[in-house]
Amino acid sequence: MTKRGLVIGIVFLLGVIAGIGVMLTSRSPAGANRNVASTATTESTQGKQLYTCGMHPQVIQDHPGNCPICHMKLTPLKSSDDDESATQASGAKGGHKILYWWDPMLGPSSISNKPGKSAMNMDLVPVY
Repeated sequence: MTKRGLVIGIVFLLGVIAGIGVMLTSRSPAGANRNVASTATTESTQGKQLYTCGMHPQVIQDHPGNCPICHMKLTPLKSSDDDESATQASGAKGGHKILYWWDPMLGPSSISNKPGKSAMNMDLVPVY
């Protein structure tokens, strides 16, 4: 093979690799979810129920379904107002008393006396 043919082959190969890279980045799920997240923040101010994935919090949709990344069932997204009213309702109206909050995945080392986030950035779960 001549030197000129080798250079042409290398340039062609680099072009193919660059084309594949462009195709992969344009199809990334994270890029597709950016539009969903920006739409979700606009709609959340209007009081519409939103759904999210527990493993991929960047996935937010205005309808129930499955996560496009891991295919887990989406769960309803609660606003901070919903969390406060649920906590107040359970304690103030004679419901069950909350003993503590914890992250079941981390175990007893994550027990807290107030709601918040665990070391894994997950919401702490109340224990009654």
